[in-house]
Amino acid sequence: MGCRKLNAFRTFFFFLAASICGPSVAQQNGAQLPQYDEDTHLGVSSCASSVCHGRAERSEESRVWLTEFRIWQGSDPHATAYSTLLTEQSSRIARNLGIGPAAEAQVCLNCHADNVSTDHRGERFQLSDGVGCEACHGGSEHWISSHTDSAVSHTENIQAGMYPTASPQPRAQLCLSCHSGTSKKFASHELMAGGHPQLLFENATFALYQPMHFQIDEDYEARKGEYNAADLWLNGLVEAAENKLDLAGSAVSTMSAELPDTALFHCDSCHRLTNIASGGGLPVDQRRPGGSIPINDTALALVSLVSTALELPGATALSAELDKMVLTASVEPQKLAGAASDVAASLHTVSGELVRAPLSSAQLSKLRRALIRFAAEGRARYFADAFHVFLSVNVLNETLQDGLISNKDMSLWFESVVSESTFDRAGFAARASQLSSL
Repeated sequence: MGCRKLNAFRTFFFFLAASICGPSVAQQNGAQLPQYDEDTHLGVSSCASSVCHGRAERSEESRVWLTEFRIWQGSDPHATAYSTLLTEQSSRIARNLGIGPAAEAQVCLNCHADNVSTDHRGERFQLSDGVGCEACHGGSEHWISSHTDSAVSHTENIQAGMYPTASPQPRAQLCLSCHSGTSKKFASHELMAGGHPQLLFENATFALYQPMHFQIDEDYEARKGEYNAADLWLNGLVEAAENKLDLAGSAVSTMSAELPDTALFHCDSCHRLTNIASGGGLPVDQRRPGGSIPINDTALALVSLVSTALELPGATALSAELDKMVLTASVEPQKLAGAASDVAASLHTVSGELVRAPLSSAQLSKLRRALIRFAAEGRARYFADAFHVFLSVNVLNETLQDGLISNKDMSLWFESVVSESTFDRAGFAARASQLSSL
């Protein structure tokens, strides 16, 4: 993309990604999510000295930059996550919800800070540091010394309690735990009605456009394995789909006898302009009756699309079960949990194969074509659909680097999905149709 478009895209992404929410105790390789680990969190100041990660200039001798704290403090939105709770906007949301000060409410702190239990906070720990080092890398009690020792391997540091952020699956679980949602930490419709933004997040895009505090070089890959944006994308997509099913199968889906919590549904199916001049009704979805509220199945639909394009075993069953769940959510929402369970069984069949090994360039190219065709056929009916399709194609372009779709083409397409309030559904499909001929 051109500089102006790219800056707009970054602003757009960070606005959406700075939202809250997430799951509870996801485990990968025996590691709990940092918020729930058993190790003491020593605090950001434990990493911030000039001989650690607080240098003003990058080190010429160290295998890492040693400027990580300054990058986080100066340009990473995570550093201001707690201070966001002190703004008038957050105060207004908290007043609307009747939860007291936002900076003291657990529902806010769980994602706007490293909200570990008090008995796991070291002497230098400060909740006001926001989403700091240990919120992602885990309580450093047992690895803060060893991780500076070149004789200690990355694997040994993981065994000592460091969270495996370099691995795509646990990384997806970690990021989506505060940018998507599960039944343990749920961004409900009540929270959004109070003024909180809709949660929209794509895992690999965050990795591509966040302020980088590490360099992917031979040393990095020798210690931690190959860094692949497409792997982050696929694992993020699978994790988002699993989170959606977790929510749909939990108590969230049975909060009333009539309808599950409406945060499970597409926001812009109701919150949209309804006059003819603004575009009239939404495109027909043959899977459910017209006028019924559509469940937000974006991640699931894209996993189904991807598995079908790759002709994976179980793809046909996943598509069929997903269609049934969409219909059930619209006409018999009290049965949503059961329908979600059926989809989960099909998803399990394809997801393991989908993320088993890095995909080839030919496979990634096939997926890019399938995503563009999905959009060109008008199947990206809602903003969340278009948001994820656009970012997915952008990640695949960044990975493939084949020049088939130019930055100019992506910038023009981006204009139709630059914000939820100005989403041009017809324009998005039309631009995708033009791209499909390239």
